[in-house]
Amino acid sequence: MEGFFVKSFWNVIFQAIFWLWNLAFLALVYFGILPFVAIPLFTATIQGEIPLEFSLTLAALVAIPTASSILGAWKFIKKPLQLIRLFYGVEAPLFTICWLRLFLIREMTPASIYIIASAGLSIGAFFIYLLWGYNDRRKTGLQWMQMLSNSLMAFFGVYAGTLLLFYALPFSVYLIQEIFKFEWVNSLSSSIYYGGFYALIIIKLFS
Repeated sequence: MEGFFVKSFWNVIFQAIFWLWNLAFLALVYFGILPFVAIPLFTATIQGEIPLEFSLTLAALVAIPTASSILGAWKFIKKPLQLIRLFYGVEAPLFTICWLRLFLIREMTPASIYIIASAGLSIGAFFIYLLWGYNDRRKTGLQWMQMLSNSLMAFFGVYAGTLLLFYALPFSVYLIQEIFKFEWVNSLSSSIYYGGFYALIIIKLFS
């Protein structure tokens, strides 16, 4: 009985993470990026002012949460573990890559092309595994490809983890220092105070 409740708890958590983040992604791309960034970017691409790859990246940025939501509702609606794998293994990395390419990486160098291509191949391999599983029945070309792609995923995971470690440790130290300074308490109390003040004004206006 305890195992059932633990499993049900994690299933609810996985479902909530996937659908809440997808709602946030969809709201961001359809109400933020699409009307304010996409239309001017597409217009500039048609006029030849901006390379086509930026528009394609933006189209992918819009399509990723849309396709992931449709796939999650169609194929993994009753499989919370697969939903969370789809989110963290496919959707979130692809969304991050497109976001970085669109807003941070303005010029593609051989190093950035290699990193993005490796990440894309790893994500694609994991997506295939997520949909069809691992072919372990007989030695076929597909199995060898999956073995190579899994090796690439492991290598890229170690590489990305090592690279992020140089940023995560200093950021963690900085975050801990800022927390123990307790300067955020004043900001939080001010926000609560003014939020309550404006709420009282609104209640008075409509009462």
